[in-house]
Amino acid sequence: MSLEKKIKKLQRDPFQFFLDSKIVKQFSKSSSISKPSSISNIFEVSEPLIFGSLKITENNLNLKILSKVVNKNNSLSGLTSIILTEKSDIYLINRPYISLMLKEKSFFAFKNKTLYFLEETILVKNNFLSMGVIGKYFMTTKILRQNPFQEFRNIISINAMSASSIILRETNPNLRNIHIVDNNTSLNYLEKYKDFIDVLIVFDGIDIENYKNIPRIIVFKDAKSFLDAIKMILIDNSYKLESNILLPVITNEDNLYGIDEYNKRGTEGLIRFKYELNDIKTFTDSVENYYIEELYLKESIYSLYKDMIFNIKNQTDLKKLLKTTLRDGVHYEEI
Repeated sequence: MSLEKKIKKLQRDPFQFFLDSKIVKQFSKSSSISKPSSISNIFEVSEPLIFGSLKITENNLNLKILSKVVNKNNSLSGLTSIILTEKSDIYLINRPYISLMLKEKSFFAFKNKTLYFLEETILVKNNFLSMGVIGKYFMTTKILRQNPFQEFRNIISINAMSASSIILRETNPNLRNIHIVDNNTSLNYLEKYKDFIDVLIVFDGIDIENYKNIPRIIVFKDAKSFLDAIKMILIDNSYKLESNILLPVITNEDNLYGIDEYNKRGTEGLIRFKYELNDIKTFTDSVENYYIEELYLKESIYSLYKDMIFNIKNQTDLKKLLKTTLRDGVHYEEI
């Protein structure tokens, strides 16, 4: 179906357009959907909030910011999130996941206007961009070095086939890269960038064996489980914890001596370890020689990696957590 016909269909009967979409047909196998009495019940906002546009060509990158975003919500820290979308998809063409979020009246991100769209246009022959090419964009594009996404906490990509989210994530270490995937084509593309993905929300039945090192993976199988997943991720990644104390990942003591002082000065992580001097060539080699006796993380950081933490069974899992958090910029103090 051509773009023009899709737009006419959306205007003529938005709900039927929504029902006919590929993912909703999959959802309908396990979720019943009843037609509301009016269109106003479907859409929470008439038009998405547009933050700006991103255009990538073989030789340069052009980022235009159209809206100034200021987070004024005292109870939430960096709740604001950005969704990458092709320009033709801004009005929900072929984006049933966004339709689901718009339809859900309790979806706080739209309700509080903290979810913005960034239109992307990719004009490169090979969709894969090496980290060397991405680094070149940073050298030649001043706006990327000015922390343009400092008010944002999450980047959300749906069935990504470009490196846009990787580029955005490199502008700010506090950005979390969330990928929603429902097909093998997109998942196979992302394998090249899996070390830069913080959360993978994937449709049930897709083989994710090669992606187990991603810090957080959530499998969804219907509309409800998808909405539950995206709500949970946005809250975990964004919620401002008033106490934000250090929590034990592994510990030998009921009450670590001096922990109140560490909490007062905002320590991100604590570690106690034994060390063996073996053949060490890289930082990874040195971590592999650790025997971790105690590990603590600040509550706001703990929430980002809680899936990994809950599945820790041995030293290998602990070292995996340590390397992931260090890669993401968490600073540890030795105890």
